[in-house]
Amino acid sequence: MAAGFAAGPYHLSVIAETGDRFADFAPYVAAIDDGGVVVFSAALTTGGSGVFRGDGTRVATVADSTPGTFQQVSSHPDIDGTGSVCFYAEDAVGGAALHWSRDGEIVRLSEVAGPLGPTMNSEGTIGFRAPLPVGGDGIFTWSAGVVMTVADTNSRFSSFHGLPVVDGRGCVVFRADRRDGSSGIWLRAGDRVQVVAEEGHRFSGFGHFPFTNRSARAVMTSVLTDGTQNP
Repeated sequence: MAAGFAAGPYHLSVIAETGDRFADFAPYVAAIDDGGVVVFSAALTTGGSGVFRGDGTRVATVADSTPGTFQQVSSHPDIDGTGSVCFYAEDAVGGAALHWSRDGEIVRLSEVAGPLGPTMNSEGTIGFRAPLPVGGDGIFTWSAGVVMTVADTNSRFSSFHGLPVVDGRGCVVFRADRRDGSSGIWLRAGDRVQVVAEEGHRFSGFGHFPFTNRSARAVMTSVLTDGTQNP
């Protein structure tokens, strides 16, 4: 056990369960804000799916596949410090898109959606992957109506893996393969994209899901050149 950390008693709260309303929660993961509010995707017993929020006392609908709105939720959701929620959904307009919701309002942010799902920091900046109009793939952020390209396959990168994660300052960490065939973990801070770790003398591979905190310190799973695995 690390110094300065002490385990204590925990209280488990049931947020939602299968039964009359919900048929399944797979395959997407839930998210939780600093106040303990959980957002999750669920398949409905009546058909379709939705995004919901719960605090252990009640469950409220963020968005569901009612006629004329969404056909299907197609990712995990994420939540920020103000209660805003982001997710991918296939909607009545056609195709999957990135959506944002707060206080009952739902806004379509992007005409395209990438694999897995978006992530959001506590200030409401959303990080997501999406295909490029001319082919290829890119990592982007959305903030206050502005979409910014973090990295794409038109430059040094050939492909991306997992999810981009955006920290409280807007820095983005992601797993990528370069055109020369090497793989690494990268961080964009401001206008600069810098390598955190890459294959070579020490590392032979990385997990798909790195993470970063407010201080832009990154953590990832890796395989060392001697075959051992480290978090």
